[in-house]
Amino acid sequence: MTANSGGNAILAGDGDDILIGSADADLFLGEARSDAFVFSMSANTGEDVIADFEIGTDVLKFTDVVDVDSPAGLDFDDAVTSVVDNGTDITANLYNGGGSITLSGLGDGTVATVSALETLLTSSSIDVS
Repeated sequence: MTANSGGNAILAGDGDDILIGSADADLFLGEARSDAFVFSMSANTGEDVIADFEIGTDVLKFTDVVDVDSPAGLDFDDAVTSVVDNGTDITANLYNGGGSITLSGLGDGTVATVSALETLLTSSSIDVS
């Protein structure tokens, strides 16, 4: 499911879904099963919210990623610049010109770095290409 221009609410069904946002603020609701939330680093993705991300089941997929740090090779640090955990939600700020992803309900006030978010999500919930 792909959003058009303008802020969108993207609702998936009970199956395994691929949800792709637009350049504007989007709200994603993947519902049951394994969902992939896709964000392109080649353009600003807006300030997006994932309402029901499930660690170990769902995947954050970052495409068009550019290697911005060392060591060489694409990794989570090449997609995410910083993290804010307000105790309820976690917001990951992206390298794509101002976009962000808020993971609703996953915050507990302890995830303060990109590395801590990567540890929380586990490698099975992150795909960088």
